[in-house]
Amino acid sequence: MDTPGKDTFQHRESGAVEVMLATPTRWFLQHQSPTPPKLNDLLKIMKPVDVVLVEGFHVEVPASLEVWRSTTGKEPLFVSTSHIQAVATDSVPLLNPEAEKVFFSLNETPSIFDYIQKNLFLWEIT
Repeated sequence: MDTPGKDTFQHRESGAVEVMLATPTRWFLQHQSPTPPKLNDLLKIMKPVDVVLVEGFHVEVPASLEVWRSTTGKEPLFVSTSHIQAVATDSVPLLNPEAEKVFFSLNETPSIFDYIQKNLFLWEIT
């Protein structure tokens, strides 16, 4: 999306606060900000949709599902983040039905989808 050497990358690197990339079928606007964006502010500028799947923002949402792959070498967030209620993972040792959190294999797409549908929550944009 923002590849070194491309015009949009060079414009942003040169100090442009906003850079837009548009094709005949889609577009995106990249905005430079001195502070991290708030989820609520990002949702305000979206068109109304039925469901929004959010990546990141674990601190801002009351409940979430973490996708954790052992191959990343990073520690999973669910260990220290209480509002992560479910984990989809490739790590068999983590698939513990006795745990407080719900665990899924990454290959259990229908089960993950069902879990998300049953645990949706309404986000009130302020």
